Amino acid sequence: MRLPTELLASTSEKKLELNIQQLQSILISYADMIVAHHNLFTKSYTENLQLEEVYKSTLSNIEHILSFIEKQYKQYFNLNQKVPDNYLLISRSNIKASLKKLKAHFISEGLDNNFIQIILYPYLRLLNNTNVTYTYRDLIYIKKLLAYQQEILSASSQNLKDQLIESLFYFNCNSKRFYPFYVNMLSAEIEAEQSVQQKIIIISRHLKLINQFQQKPGYSFNPKAISVREQVSIWLEEELIFVEKQMKTNQLFSIPHQPTTVDDDGINVSFTVKELAMFAQLMMESGIIYNKSKIYVAQKIVAVFRTKENHIQPHSLSQKMYLKEEHTLNSIKNYLIKMINHINKIEEEE
Repeated sequence: MRLPTELLASTSEKKLELNIQQLQSILISYADMIVAHHNLFTKSYTENLQLEEVYKSTLSNIEHILSFIEKQYKQYFNLNQKVPDNYLLISRSNIKASLKKLKAHFISEGLDNNFIQIILYPYLRLLNNTNVTYTYRDLIYIKKLLAYQQEILSASSQNLKDQLIESLFYFNCNSKRFYPFYVNMLSAEIEAEQSVQQKIIIISRHLKLINQFQQKPGYSFNPKAISVREQVSIWLEEELIFVEKQMKTNQLFSIPHQPTTVDDDGINVSFTVKELAMFAQLMMESGIIYNKSKIYVAQKIVAVFRTKENHIQPHSLSQKMYLKEEHTLNSIKNYLIKMINHINKIEEEE
């Protein structure tokens, strides 16, 4: 196939690009007009086989020319130009057939339904949103992603879910569905750890993995949004800052734990932590303790006293000073009554 020599005669690179893209635009417009006319007068076409044949032949020739331009002059081909309606219709049909096999394979591999919907979302969006204008760039993205994931399935990998996730990063699937799904998955893994140090290790490991993920140049589900790799990386960095601050706060208020024994350096009391906190609060409110800072008082108490619960944190103790539970108040009353009775007994002995 050869394009008219007049079209390629220009020695200017910019002029040649403009000519190619104008031809591309005209051919797409003609193709859409022919399809629209066929849809409007369907009965006339079905009753006239020769007319129907002309219709099919004309569309086929236009699509061949567009395919030729796309391959031979791809540096000039406008990927942001809309896809001809008929070509999009055929592409949807092919993708739908492939999608059915893809979903069946995912189910047979035991992937959960929520994850399957995340994987299928880019394809379903193309199939279901029939009123949206799709460009060559959109269609190429979907076809390349589909081919890549089909290749993953054919390899029968043991780490199918991980490879599918990596494929979404590779093709920058920055949809509003994949990002929250992946972040929630990371968050669940981080929150499952009790140790702050272990949380930092997990976040750092994922941050390293995310930054090492490759991304295919020029491919993006949403070209106007930042890449999903960048979004997740920002989230992990913010999470790391938060957890590190949490660790510093814990270190600031924590006192090394020593097992409580009779011979312990601390003073052993029969109070619970809540009772000790309430007793300290009452002494502060009644003016027995002059210090105004609850956290300061809590730090000093924790450094000396050992309760029934054995392990006390200053921050926890200071927070419990605000609690005024009836059960705790009654316990404190009983202790005070016991002390008063003991004072009365001493007075009687004198």
